[in-house]
Amino acid sequence: MRKSPLKRRQPLKSRGGASSLKSKIQINPVSLKKVEQMNLEVPARINLCKRAGGTPILGKQTYYIKGKVYPVATVQCWGGTCEKCHNHVDALEPHERKHRSLGGQLSMQNSLMLCRKCHEKEHHPIKSLIPKEQIALGGF
Repeated sequence: MRKSPLKRRQPLKSRGGASSLKSKIQINPVSLKKVEQMNLEVPARINLCKRAGGTPILGKQTYYIKGKVYPVATVQCWGGTCEKCHNHVDALEPHERKHRSLGGQLSMQNSLMLCRKCHEKEHHPIKSLIPKEQIALGGF
């Protein structure tokens, strides 16, 4: 039996002490500007979730930038009604009508709370029109 030419990824090894904690936490590459933006968006995300009738759940994520620790508040929207299909779902996701890359911002006027299916259709409209069976067979 041949051995795979690909190397297997080795698990993180603990070095002991304070560094062992850092080595076990996933490092997310983001800029300090993005971290500040995410923390400033928390009130808007809470209001969007409440507008859709959902329950905002607050959380925390840690980012490391150049060796410094930056905590980021996160908001998940559990329950509520999709603002596009009007179905009651378990989880909602924010969608900006004008994308951030084009200068859009997370705001009550620019954003919708969508279910996963509607959010996927907004970002990939062509793929959502193709039957799942054809995608599974590699026809797309």
